[in-house]
Amino acid sequence: MSDIKTEQVQQSIVTPDIYEDGHPCHFVSYHEGDMSEDSHSHPVVFNVSDYPSGTTITLNIPTCPDCGEVRETNYRTDDNGKTAVDNHASECECGFDWIAWEDENFD
Repeated sequence: MSDIKTEQVQQSIVTPDIYEDGHPCHFVSYHEGDMSEDSHSHPVVFNVSDYPSGTTITLNIPTCPDCGEVRETNYRTDDNGKTAVDNHASECECGFDWIAWEDENFD
């Protein structure tokens, strides 16, 4: 692809509700030019017909500030044999406390 610049038009951040048991998460979305935010827990869906050629979708997830590892995801298998995310580790293998990080960063 030739060198063409892109512009960010939307950003969604997975944000925990630190006041609920288990810190359930939801998306907080921001759209370029819109001063308000949208908060929801339904799946984010990208319809290819909504975007022009060259659109890039990038996901960035936090890494441990102590060791650089990505937060571990715990999986479960449902009654139909389908694998799904159960939760994310509350502590990194190096001992970093992800729950304390959530409490400090999403108050």
